[in-house]
Amino acid sequence: MKKSPFLILFVIVLCICTTICAQSPISIYEGQMKEYKLSDWNLKGPVKTVSITRLIKIKGDSTFHQQSKTILKFDTTGLLTEETLIGWGVFEDKDTVVEYFQYDSLNRLSARFRSDSSFRQDFVYDDNGNFSHCIYTRNNGKPKPSWRHYYDEKGRCTHREYIAGIDDEDLGYTIYQHFFQYDSMDHCIEKVTMPDGDTETVQRVKYDIRGNITEEISYDALWDGVDNFCQELYFYDDDGKLVKSQSYFDHAETDDNFYEYNNLNQLIRRKTYNKKEDYWSSIYEILYDQYGNCVERIFSFFLRDQSPGAVQKTTYEYEYADE
Repeated sequence: MKKSPFLILFVIVLCICTTICAQSPISIYEGQMKEYKLSDWNLKGPVKTVSITRLIKIKGDSTFHQQSKTILKFDTTGLLTEETLIGWGVFEDKDTVVEYFQYDSLNRLSARFRSDSSFRQDFVYDDNGNFSHCIYTRNNGKPKPSWRHYYDEKGRCTHREYIAGIDDEDLGYTIYQHFFQYDSMDHCIEKVTMPDGDTETVQRVKYDIRGNITEEISYDALWDGVDNFCQELYFYDDDGKLVKSQSYFDHAETDDNFYEYNNLNQLIRRKTYNKKEDYWSSIYEILYDQYGNCVERIFSFFLRDQSPGAVQKTTYEYEYADE
């Protein structure tokens, strides 16, 4: 299936937006460790459904082009029960894919599967209730890789391995390993990625006394030194709100980011100044409804002459139980 240039550009923009909104890269909650609750989606109020529409407008266009749509359905306890993906075009060329979620008696995610039976993911927990790994089942019979997690006596993930064919132990072998370290406040301060036993990437995080992240660094550890050294510095006001961040690559500053809030302390804008090229490169804006849920995100790029570039917009429509 031939991919539209709009789709290609959208994927690039989406990756950048995801980076803006992401938690620390050292977070161990990467995909399959989410419990799919309302809190994981940062939703507030008695949300029943959310319809998320992603659009993009390329320089020179007067209208937005819809790229994809996601519909989330939650039960009365706030657990995600159904996710419909429309227009992604990346699921074996299907335009629509529906996934369902099941939970055990402890409200832990136990299974995730598709309506056409092409994919199933079962979640396995250890004797202490910590998430251990997933068992994948696909209609083509091929094993799909999974992470296996290991914990200390405090329930902190200290080590995880990337296993191929975890549903068939004879096929299992370690591809990647992650090792995590924590400080006395249980903040994750280091993640080391090791492929086949050799150190590849190191990520470290520092915190202030309130638990806010003040510095993130990552680099590739090589036998003769380091490469791709990245650093993020974060600055907060007296109320603990993030007001500025600075990005560095190989010790040279690349971007300054400034954050603005409304009178409810909700983040409404992030402006990025490209230090290397000396111009304002992007603005990221957020609108909210009466519950405090996001109803619109707009990410606008600017060219070096400050003329408008691409604009990526995501809208959120909610159905509440009390409506």
